[in-house]
Amino acid sequence: MGVNNTQATQYAKLYNKEYNECWEDQQKDVKKTYEQIFTCVDVAANSDMANEIKGFEHGGFGPFSQRTSYREALPEDDITLGNDYCWSYNEFSKRIVIAKATGRTVRATLKDPISDITKKLLKAAYKDINKAGADLFNNPQNYVGGDGQALFSTAHTCSAKWSSNTTWSNLKTTDYDLTHDNMILAKKFFKQQLDLTGSKTEEQPSLLLVPDALEGMAFEITKSIYNRDNANMQVNQFGNIQHLCWSYIDDYATAASSNWFLLGDKSDHGLYMWFLEKPGTKVWYDENTKCVYLDCIFDYAVGYKHPRNVMNLRGY
Repeated sequence: MGVNNTQATQYAKLYNKEYNECWEDQQKDVKKTYEQIFTCVDVAANSDMANEIKGFEHGGFGPFSQRTSYREALPEDDITLGNDYCWSYNEFSKRIVIAKATGRTVRATLKDPISDITKKLLKAAYKDINKAGADLFNNPQNYVGGDGQALFSTAHTCSAKWSSNTTWSNLKTTDYDLTHDNMILAKKFFKQQLDLTGSKTEEQPSLLLVPDALEGMAFEITKSIYNRDNANMQVNQFGNIQHLCWSYIDDYATAASSNWFLLGDKSDHGLYMWFLEKPGTKVWYDENTKCVYLDCIFDYAVGYKHPRNVMNLRGY
């Protein structure tokens, strides 16, 4: 007798529900560190009929289907006085055969419980997202924006239409070790970045981002009551700044220190993740191969709408 495709399809529908429920339940416990750094946008929920992202100046940057070039810097938009959008397209793809249809029978090919399988997929999926996000910090030279500069640069520009002050920096070429006193200098440099009109942003840093090697120092600087570098019990100026240790940041260790970054509030800086399709699972039956597949496939983009209010204090 031939393969019962109807039975196999029903099998796939049943397990699609089981895997989806398990995924939704388990992902609540997944540590999504990138959400503390990036503004995350669900494209499907935040796009109009033309698939343009809502909330971006001048209608966003158009359909993703028209922006498929790898790390493409989008063209200048005169209305926004210099559009610096830059993004990198990423795809996560895992496909597993969970059953095969033979004759009138559909036989499972995996012995692991659904919870174990989804847990492994979750770990792999969110590791991929974190690595892609950290690549902006590890390899900023690969993300060139509309002003022709990398994410971190000493030669960012703004429109001369509004000000003679057109060049600004969010990269310190002189390495600064992570100390309380150097944080004072870093805060000063941070506030000297320029907005689109050539005026100082005057934004305050709100997040100290460090690799594993600097986790202890970052904790002391942001959590101490007093200035840890001064014996006179001076007040710690940075108690209102949060710190985050992100293991995905490369540790550019020198004899003195490692790479570290200051970021403004997410509402002030331009680091984004756009999820074209949210992470999840799908179980389906293929009549050609007679296999029931479990897919964990989603598309997302990492990049920035402008390079302001983020700063690298160690150089590359």
